[in-house]
Amino acid sequence: MTHKRVTDHAVLRYLERVKGVDVESIREHIKAICLPALKVGALSVSAEGARFEFTNGVVTTVIPLHQTPNNTKQARLANQSMNGKGPATRRSSSSIP
Repeated sequence: MTHKRVTDHAVLRYLERVKGVDVESIREHIKAICLPALKVGALSVSAEGARFEFTNGVVTTVIPLHQTPNNTKQARLANQSMNGKGPATRRSSSSIP
């Protein structure tokens, strides 16, 4: 059985182009939060209730402070289960019935 998928890119473009979310403004806001920490070689910075993590000078993920890196996948799966959607089979996409 083949599952149809929606990529993160498609979700991002939908939010930007259909829902009017100003993605570049959000990107600049995140950059402003993270730049001081990146300049001193930090691996992450905590701000606005979240931890922004870096790899090779690039912001790679944002994790709410109440979650640890080890339980983010479990939290996502639990959230999907509560919404009746079941677990996604790939990290960057979700199944469509």
